[in-house]
Amino acid sequence: MTEGGLFTLGTPTSFPHGHEGPPQQVILDRILSVSFIAALPADEKARVAQRVRELIDTHPALRGRDVVRFPYRTDAYVCERLEG
Repeated sequence: MTEGGLFTLGTPTSFPHGHEGPPQQVILDRILSVSFIAALPADEKARVAQRVRELIDTHPALRGRDVVRFPYRTDAYVCERLEG
């Protein structure tokens, strides 16, 4: 419990997940869907897409791969309201 807090300290639980598929879907589509990228003017968004494609085509960890996996982890906390 923290001083003056209304809830107990959270009990954490982690939920791992991996988005797996072709680099176009896992990397490029994900980046283009991020709000500040999606809101760019079309020409700027096209430049971002081209740079990401270049990265996928040239980076040693990505080049030539048909499937990539992007790991995610969601942390959830259960807190209980304190009386008083």
